[in-house]
Formats: sequence, structure tokens, C-alpha cells
Amino acid sequence: TKINEIVLVASETGAAYAQFQETQREHVSKLIAQFLPNDFRVTLLNKRRESKEVAYKSQIDALIAGGGSIKQKYDLLWEQQFDRRKGLADLGAATGIYRAVIKFLAGCPEVLLDFAKQINAPLGPTEEMRILYGPNLYQLTRIANQLHLFFRAVLHAEKAGQGGDLSSHLQFTLESTTKYYKSSKEYLDFMTVIVESSPMFVSAETLAKSAAAQESGEIVAFTEASVGARDALKVPVEVPAEALASAKNIFIYYEVSANKDIKFGLERRDGSWLRKLDAACARGAHEMGRTKVDCTSFSLVFDNKYSRMTRKTVQYRYALVVDNEKIPKWAQELIDAGYM
Repeated sequence: TKINEIVLVASETGAAYAQFQETQREHVSKLIAQFLPNDFRVTLLNKRRESKEVAYKSQIDALIAGGGSIKQKYDLLWEQQFDRRKGLADLGAATGIYRAVIKFLAGCPEVLLDFAKQINAPLGPTEEMRILYGPNLYQLTRIANQLHLFFRAVLHAEKAGQGGDLSSHLQFTLESTTKYYKSSKEYLDFMTVIVESSPMFVSAETLAKSAAAQESGEIVAFTEASVGARDALKVPVEVPAEALASAKNIFIYYEVSANKDIKFGLERRDGSWLRKLDAACARGAHEMGRTKVDCTSFSLVFDNKYSRMTRKTVQYRYALVVDNEKIPKWAQELIDAGYM
């Protein structure tokens, strides 16, 4: 019957979301396992995690068996997820003797503790992904709620013997539910690519290569600085006059970020702008770009004068490139990724 078809498609959609969550959980667990010692400590950690997940599932099953509503199930799932995140954040925020115990006895390396601290920070990667990709999921959830209400109304009318022939309404519900399933699959497939290719999650091997490249000078580290409230920071950059005279083109490649919004620009010595001072780094996002240089002296400007009370922390790196020769690796990677 049409009703059975609708229920089947809705069940497949729910299973797709559940599978996505389970797949991502396994993906993160495998990456984290690469940083931990391969001994009894990992076995104990896995058993504890598995025991906790079993307990979470038992709570859900008990709620459903007791006639719990969809809202109650949602609230419990959210509470469980918050509990997972809080445990991770507490691990990363550990200090003093407790942090030393975690590092040396539990075998958690410093980089893993930093990851645990940053992943769910107020302006961290998880919040950024929620801001960027959450609206798509909210829209799909809104559609699901509307379909649920419409389907319930149709079933109620059928049970009450009202509404005449409801076949057209059931057909509409089936077509809409099928479209919702396809849209959900497209979203989940897209998010799978986003998460698995995200720079938040790197393997131990990749991290080791990155550290080696940074030590050898192949990768330029960010410089960090603090910009006080009602203040500005200027980082001077000098261009040799002979290079400016003989070169066809000189470009500055830059990548900057801040823990909160700040104004950023490139200012010539005479006060004019190579890159206009503008709002940047909203929600901790990076600003990346390439600007043609036509002077021997200019500055990277981080302007926080509009902020009355908040101090900002900025990170930046840059490189001057003459006639496209010796473009640094980090800049080339940004170019290849389409950011410049």
C-alpha cells in the first residue's frame, strides 16, 4: 500500500542519518587511535567508550519502549552528544598534574590534547561547520516536520472516514518523502566529503610530515600577535628598490586569521592602500589572498580601534614573490585549492 511505501522510505531516510553518524564516529575514532600507544591503555579506553555508547543506546531504547515522544528522543540524543563533547573539551582543558598524568601515563600526546581543546571551542572548527552547513540541515528538518504533520493529518482523516478519496494526498506524501530522502542523501554524501577532507582531521603520518617540513623551513609557520582594544598593529614589509625596478610583477601572498573579527588591510607608507582596510576573520575564518606590490614599503595592518573592550589575537604569514618565481608551498596549495 501507499502507506507502507511512505513508511519504508521514511525509515530508509532515518537509517541513512544514523549510518552517517556512526561512520563519522568510527572515522574520528580511527584517527585518534593513531596517536595513542598500542597497548593495554588503548584497550581500556575502547572498552570504556563502547560501554558508554551501549549505555546511551539503552537510554534511547528505554525511552522509546516507555512511549517517549520524538521531542524527548531528540532532547536525549542532544544531551548525550553534549556529554561526549564536554568529555572531549575537559580532556583538552586539563592542566597541571592532571595533564601530565594524561600525557605520560595515559599516553595522550600534546597534539591530541590540543585537538580536544580546539575542536569544540566557541570559535572552533565545529562551530564554523555548524554555521556554514547547518542551515541546509535545518531546512531539511523543517521539510521533514511538515511532511510528518501532513501525513498524520491524512491518516487521521482516513481513520475518521473524512476527506473522501485520499489517494492523491498519499501519492503526494510518497513523492515528497522520496524527494526528501534523495535530498538528505545528497547532503550526507556532501558532508562526508567535507568531514573526511577537513584539515581538522589529519593522520599521525601527515602530522609528522608537516612537523618535519616546518622544521626544515619548507612550511612557514604563522606569527602570532596580540592587538589591544582601541589599537592597531602594523607589520612592516620592505621591498628592495632594485627588485621593484627590474621585476615585471611583485606579489605579496598572505594568510591571516584572528580569534574574533578584526579589520585587515595592506597600507603603503604614504597612507594609501594596496588592499583596502576591511572587516575580516569573522568567526575565526582565514583571510587569504594575493596583491600586486607597487611600492618599496608597506605594512600589514590589523585594526582593532573599533573594539572598545576586546583584545584580539591574530596569526599571519606572508611571502613576497617576484615574477611568480619560488611561490612558497603553503601559497601554492591555497592557489591549487582555489583560494587565490
